[in-house]
Amino acid sequence: MNPLRESWKNHPLYTQGKVGLLPTEFVYALRGTDVSPTTTLQDGTRVDLEALWVHLVDEGLQEPLMIRVGRNNQSYRLEAGNHRIQVLHAHGVSFVPVTIEVVDECTPHSATSHNDGNHLFTLPPGALRPNLANGFYAPDDAFVFVPKTN
Repeated sequence: MNPLRESWKNHPLYTQGKVGLLPTEFVYALRGTDVSPTTTLQDGTRVDLEALWVHLVDEGLQEPLMIRVGRNNQSYRLEAGNHRIQVLHAHGVSFVPVTIEVVDECTPHSATSHNDGNHLFTLPPGALRPNLANGFYAPDDAFVFVPKTN
């Protein structure tokens, strides 16, 4: 089920082929459990999670969620989308658009961190495709295996 307009298809990363759909359950497992009960919309408005859902239904999902991967430390985390994934999961959305950002080191305390959650996971051996440069990738282009969407 996906009641949301696919506004994220207008995002530059999508038009560059750097976004793919992943099962919501897969991405939900990567969420930070220590996120605040409110979030800020792009216009600066602070909202709770139910108001975030109403906004997503009204406006559509504007940008993909981002999983950041550290090549050198083989760690990864849901860097952008921790509030959205909780709302999307709670409302039964089956698949979510995701981009993968490959960087040298992925840590929750990076100067470029998008959130202050302490969540961090270790990649399974061989999961990341070899010889990737820093940058953005569709999930299939970054990982050797990602769950299939159909």
